[in-house]
Amino acid sequence: MSIPGRYGYKSKLRLSEHFYVKEFFVSEKRPDLVRKMYVYDPKKDLLFLLVTFILQPVRWAFGKTTILSGYRSPELNSAVEGWDDSDHMRGMAADIFCSEVSMEAVYLWAKTGIIKDRIGQCIWYPQKNFVHISLPTPKHRAEFFEL
Repeated sequence: MSIPGRYGYKSKLRLSEHFYVKEFFVSEKRPDLVRKMYVYDPKKDLLFLLVTFILQPVRWAFGKTTILSGYRSPELNSAVEGWDDSDHMRGMAADIFCSEVSMEAVYLWAKTGIIKDRIGQCIWYPQKNFVHISLPTPKHRAEFFEL
């Protein structure tokens, strides 16, 4: 599914039953940078794959799933002290929170459930109460750990 154009924090483009492009444009620390960001094809298509193969199944399994950090421009990634080669900058990762269940349960389900073979990284941050989850890349495939 390829929809040409540019998509930003106000985009109404639906990626799945429960997710929109605009949900990937979020930053508690730097909302000013989010308002300047856009994605173009093929990054929008990578967001579609992330939603289709990982985030939507999480939502079906655990209910409301909030994206705490989705797509990041290099400027935003630097401002939030993300990794230099973060999958967030490619539209291939999201940090999520599920309000109806513990994040440990989400992590364990991702590690052992139906989506385990679709994951590049799944990192549970118990102190911060969220899970980082990404599509596989040549560098990251089926990596599961806690930080």
